[in-house]
Amino acid sequence: MRHEIKDRIKRTKETIEEKRKREAERLRQEKKEQEELVEMQKQQDQLKNTSIKQMIRNREKEAEERRRRDYAEKQAKARSNLDEKVLRENQRRMEHEKMVAKMEQEELELIQRLQNTQCIQKSAYENLEQALAGEDINMEHFESLENATSKKPKGKKKRAVA
Repeated sequence: MRHEIKDRIKRTKETIEEKRKREAERLRQEKKEQEELVEMQKQQDQLKNTSIKQMIRNREKEAEERRRRDYAEKQAKARSNLDEKVLRENQRRMEHEKMVAKMEQEELELIQRLQNTQCIQKSAYENLEQALAGEDINMEHFESLENATSKKPKGKKKRAVA
């Protein structure tokens, strides 16, 4: 019986020892699994953070590109507006210069017509002076002839209407 008790005690000790070892192994395995889960969670968090950082960088890059495009579009629009304004100003200036040239040409034509009119008037005035001077001469000659033929007393001179 003693032997049986010793065997039972021994088996109980072995069973307890075996249980303890299994429990220790289970705890080690559980701890290992927990550590692996924690490590996996860390890696997932790191991947997630890396992904978020990359997404943020991409959005910042897109925003910067959009700002550059907007700026370039504004510059191009401003350049286009300026070009159009310069073109309109040049057209307006050319129209003004054309109008001034036309007015100058009209002025030259009017001056030429005025000079022609003045020449005609001068010529007419000279002809009139000559005609009047010739009429005076003719009148004097006519009066002297008349006086010679009629022998009238000298009085008022009558002018003949030509």
